[in-house]
Amino acid sequence: MSDFYEQRLKSWTEFDQFVREKRFRQWIYRGHTDSNWPLESSLYRLFYEIGIVTQASRGKKKSLARYSHERVALQKFIATARQYDIPLPLDDDPLEWFAVMQHYGAPTRLLDATFSPYVAAYFAIENGTGDAAIYCFRQKVFREIDESTFSNIDTIYREILTQKEDFIFVYEPKWTTPRLLAQQGLFLVPSSLSRSHDTIMEAYELEKNDAVKIIIPEKLRDDGVHHLRRMNISSTMLFPGIEGFCRSLCHQPFFVVQDEGRIGELEQEDRNEEDKRIKRTSNRS
Repeated sequence: MSDFYEQRLKSWTEFDQFVREKRFRQWIYRGHTDSNWPLESSLYRLFYEIGIVTQASRGKKKSLARYSHERVALQKFIATARQYDIPLPLDDDPLEWFAVMQHYGAPTRLLDATFSPYVAAYFAIENGTGDAAIYCFRQKVFREIDESTFSNIDTIYREILTQKEDFIFVYEPKWTTPRLLAQQGLFLVPSSLSRSHDTIMEAYELEKNDAVKIIIPEKLRDDGVHHLRRMNISSTMLFPGIEGFCRSLCHQPFFVVQDEGRIGELEQEDRNEEDKRIKRTSNRS
């Protein structure tokens, strides 16, 4: 696990104070609904899981040509995506295409992040139980290395492949969608496919004020949902369209229970329906 300074949240007022002191766009955030989850891309996890499965069946892990797989997957996606009526990049930059693949659920080396601490908080507590976490990074940790390493931002992917050292590049895609705009999204791109973001970041000289992992105790989840809702941070805002509305139904019980009179009526309706079901079952018997 990366050497993050851990801070256990005592209240959402404390969180407000913490992020108020962080200048916009100088910090990057990522929310995890489980505080034990490491920083790993979907492609890294895919390779790891394939290795575990093949080891269980063959007695040894399968040797994977990771970069070849990434290249082939990219080629297949570009060839197939043009058949659908979806927005696509205007150039052939692989990272732009990886952003599209990530958007539609394909495994890539990209790791989603956001400039908004409250968007990260939403993803940390939108579902699940137990302690959640928000990773907070100061951009300069990555930018100083980027500026000394890359000569041309437009050929960043090709230059990544030529580097021998492990590092993480902060990438803001030119291709965008209403969802990416609403979430103030960007990506953390690793130079290696065989090591996780966590492992790569262990080589960085992280100061206490450069990388913080905020632990959100389970008991603060309920308050957090309402805190974010008052700020209009919700699935309907972060996922424009029918997807956002459907995701919002997951949080409906949080807000219904606030009206004690109405919840009493709903509970009575549930009991009445259950009584009817039992009666119908008895009659059939």
